[in-house]
Amino acid sequence: MTQDFEALTTFEQIESVRQEWEQFQRWPETDPDFVRLIVESRVEVQGPYVIVLRKDGKVTGFLIGRVETVRLNGAPGFGAAIQPKLKVLEVLHGGMLGNWSEEQMDGLLRQLKTSLSRGDWQAVRFRMLDVRLPLWLRSQLQFPWLCRGCVDAPNPHWSLRLPKSYEEFYQNLDSKTRKNLKRHTKLLESDFSDFSIKRLDQVADLDTILDTTDSIISKTYQKGFETAWTSDEMRKRVSLWLSKGLFKGFFLYANGKACAYQHVLKYRGRAFAVGTGYDPGFQRYGVGRYIQFEAVKDLCAAGGVTELDFGYGDAEYKREICQCRQEEADLVLFGFNCLGLCGNTLRTAEIKAVRLVKRALKSAGVFASLKKAWRDSRRKNP
Repeated sequence: MTQDFEALTTFEQIESVRQEWEQFQRWPETDPDFVRLIVESRVEVQGPYVIVLRKDGKVTGFLIGRVETVRLNGAPGFGAAIQPKLKVLEVLHGGMLGNWSEEQMDGLLRQLKTSLSRGDWQAVRFRMLDVRLPLWLRSQLQFPWLCRGCVDAPNPHWSLRLPKSYEEFYQNLDSKTRKNLKRHTKLLESDFSDFSIKRLDQVADLDTILDTTDSIISKTYQKGFETAWTSDEMRKRVSLWLSKGLFKGFFLYANGKACAYQHVLKYRGRAFAVGTGYDPGFQRYGVGRYIQFEAVKDLCAAGGVTELDFGYGDAEYKREICQCRQEEADLVLFGFNCLGLCGNTLRTAEIKAVRLVKRALKSAGVFASLKKAWRDSRRKNP
């Protein structure tokens, strides 16, 4: 039995294996059309990079990535002054498609190591890789410690198993969560003569979805670092999913004013929460939670999906309603050359410095207040 790897670097080459790609595909980030959209929209992206695994001539797996020129700093704005820009192979979240044996992983890592040594890139970054996967151990065996990036604190990735009905979901909630939802609903009913939900999922709704979402985000700290929903890239992204019949936007209006949203993408038997936010002026009404529950209610009624994936990042609302959690972190591998080793050293210094500062601030009891002040500053000065 023979196996070989083939690197595809143009969309014309990739088209020859698109059918096999789609057979293994299950994540929105690695959807072939979405991958192409991002590559063609971002100036820092040089092109796609797809590795095809074949056994006895038959395609059995893929590695989906793109080549970018980026800084590998983790804290927003923190490392811009010291981090060099590197040519990086970004392996997308969920980008290893198919069933990879340990032997095949070792073969892949050896190929990546050769490309790094040759200077094709200075680093390879597997984005938000499940820390339980054997690729972590295989990389330790294949790469010397000088070429393995420091692992930042793992990030929780939450998801909710959807029951057959919203009533079952509601009854499974903590009593405190149910009580708060009832209280917030009564407040909405008493303080607003009209509050309503709009569900938008047609191509003709594109402008309304983008403009309304951006108007809500503009009042939050997210405006300081999130890609604007009115940007050209975001327009293309939402347009793509709408055209495929996969996107649905939920908006809550109070007396005619949009105050919260939850966007959901239904993809291959799963649902993905791809955006949420609320106007801070309506915080006392729990509008963020209210619109999320409306989205869950809609998914339960429509059927066809078994899980709602809330993505990586921790949040109180995720801890309250989700049953499934996995830990993820970036696996970063560097080339054994000047640029690669320098990039690894500076990235390691940044990660350890951020950890030290956080620990000191938490010990002093000021971390939470400083975080709130930072968010307020991002909201006022994007």
